[in-house]
Amino acid sequence: MQVRKSVIHAALRIGRLREQRAAAEAQRGLRRLNEAVDSAKQLQQFAADYRKDIVELGSKSKVEVSLILNTKRFADKLEETALAQLNQVLPMQEQVDLLTKAHFEAKRRLEGVEKIANRIRQEELKTLDQREANEVEDNLAARLSRHTGNNANFERP
Repeated sequence: MQVRKSVIHAALRIGRLREQRAAAEAQRGLRRLNEAVDSAKQLQQFAADYRKDIVELGSKSKVEVSLILNTKRFADKLEETALAQLNQVLPMQEQVDLLTKAHFEAKRRLEGVEKIANRIRQEELKTLDQREANEVEDNLAARLSRHTGNNANFERP
């Protein structure tokens, strides 16, 4: 019984560590995904701001064409970089999905081991309660036997 108990406790410790590690990995993956999406959105916003600047520059009378062209090229480059980052989001999302699935699987396994450990604890408590009840009955039978002066065996129900 003691060996079984120590094996279960070891399995619980390992299961908890695996579940915690899987949760941390899934959380890191999700954070990287969110950062990539936020970064791409920010680049798109910068590109939109530069495109507004192009319109404003075009409405001014003494603006060099090279400034407008450079601003447009820069806005295009920002947009291109944002699209490249967004193209990386799908594989990142798939990775996060796999990490989340691994976390839930580790959690499910841990819950299974916890159920087994709880069942073993309940069995131990039941055995201990039964042992204590038997001792109480034996003590009571011994007292009754001495009190009545009868050495007849007291039978348990």
